[in-house]
Amino acid sequence: MNKTHPSEEQSQVLVTRNTEYHILDHTCVAVRNRDGELSDRHAAVGGQVIGLVKADGGYDFSPDPQPTPGARLCFSTDLVTSPIANVRRPRPQTLEAIRKLERKGH
Repeated sequence: MNKTHPSEEQSQVLVTRNTEYHILDHTCVAVRNRDGELSDRHAAVGGQVIGLVKADGGYDFSPDPQPTPGARLCFSTDLVTSPIANVRRPRPQTLEAIRKLERKGH
């Protein structure tokens, strides 16, 4: 995985029913599952968001897909998520936790 330095302005959190995907520059840098633990060991981590399956069944494989509630993320790692429930900015403490993961070299 390419090492990054996430900032609140560049990052977004895409929340599905069971998982939070932490995205920086269209790349998943970490995932938080229902247990609440932040991890960099998930099939999405390191994958690029390459498109969306929209809630109406349409597709968006443009260079800059804009995730919205109801859409499903398509990652370059051959993963398609469950529908997005919420799109938000990461909390500062989450950004710090991602930086700590990176420093550990996971």
